[in-house]
Amino acid sequence: MDKLGQRSPPGFPNPQSPSNVARLQVRRPPNYPLVRVTNLETKHVFYSRTHDHSSMGVSKGNRSSTHFDVPLAQEKGLNLLVVVANGIASAPALVIVE
Repeated sequence: MDKLGQRSPPGFPNPQSPSNVARLQVRRPPNYPLVRVTNLETKHVFYSRTHDHSSMGVSKGNRSSTHFDVPLAQEKGLNLLVVVANGIASAPALVIVE
């Protein structure tokens, strides 16, 4: 039993114990943005991880940048590119992969 008199299964800490409640209240950093590229001819979708961000903040009117590496399997031709951060997609951009 923990300090609150609650029993937890063996090997599992009690989620209501003071130390675990404090840990659950810690804010985690947001997910890193992903680049989603959809080939307009085949409709195949490819994802790329982003890196080397100029800023992790979100602010209207301020531009920020990031880098991503095009996967070797990425299909050439006309593609639609969006950046997805925290489940929210950016406005799409048409790109040509050569």
